Amino acid sequence: MSKSYKLDRQKWLTAILPLVEEIACGTRMDRNWPRQKIIFEVRMRGSNLRRLALSNGYCATTLYKALDRRWPHAHETIAGYLGVSRTLVWPEFYGRRGGGVA
Repeated sequence: MSKSYKLDRQKWLTAILPLVEEIACGTRMDRNWPRQKIIFEVRMRGSNLRRLALSNGYCATTLYKALDRRWPHAHETIAGYLGVSRTLVWPEFYGRRGGGVA
């Protein structure tokens, strides 16, 4: 097999992972999840945004505020708890590439 046809495994995984997440979660990649869905998903995993905020050193209402505005560190906390990338939950803020933590 020639080199031009070999596909780098890491590049392939990086390219395919957002599509797999989209299919698994049944979401579109171009719109942020509704705040109700995020709250529901956190509650289904046994917590709430207030408890999650306090356990990660934030004020009690910080993660609720982060649902509607770009807040990279707070988004990383929520997405990490949900076990998905913040790109999947907030594609309008971070796009398919993920954006940087500012």
